[in-house]
Amino acid sequence: MMDEGGGRLDLPGASMESARASEAQASESRALRHLENGSSSAPGERLHNAAIAAACKILSVRARTEKELRDSLAKKGFSPVHIDDAVAEMIRRGYIDDVDAANRWASSCVEERRYGARGIALRLVRRGIDPDLADRAARLAYEAAGLQEFEVALELAERRVGTEEFTNDDSRRRAVRRVAGFLARRGFGTEAIARVVRELSGDAI
Repeated sequence: MMDEGGGRLDLPGASMESARASEAQASESRALRHLENGSSSAPGERLHNAAIAAACKILSVRARTEKELRDSLAKKGFSPVHIDDAVAEMIRRGYIDDVDAANRWASSCVEERRYGARGIALRLVRRGIDPDLADRAARLAYEAAGLQEFEVALELAERRVGTEEFTNDDSRRRAVRRVAGFLARRGFGTEAIARVVRELSGDAI
């Protein structure tokens, strides 16, 4: 899984993803054979089969959300109708499941101590996950891990501040403020950030 700037949605449960990818790859091969054997079929049917083959190929590389698959197919020049058909077929086969993807990615972020709940939800929305589903996945991930945002934020902050040397209180204040900005960008709530600032600052603020 790539960091916030990347587009990957690779998640824990690698064996499940590998199985889905292998199945999608096999489906791609079958679809391509069907295309070759049906060269005399109507153009609409050929495009329908081509869109399905392309979708299988895309999903055989890595997991995608529905939006990501739609965007990839659109870039390949498929019409909205054929994209709709291909996406519906991928959902029917179980190759796309935005609920499962959102829950697993959110859990991964919490387990790896990477983002606050708001940050997780925002990144899921960017990948095409419904906002309500994204919020729910982020909240449930924290609940399932038995963690509070403050705990994760403090751990991240201590790792960053712990590498710095302070010559005086002013230098420590500046470092703590930088960390507060970092945590805000990672989507931690204001209450959690304020607690972290108090914890790290001691008498320096």
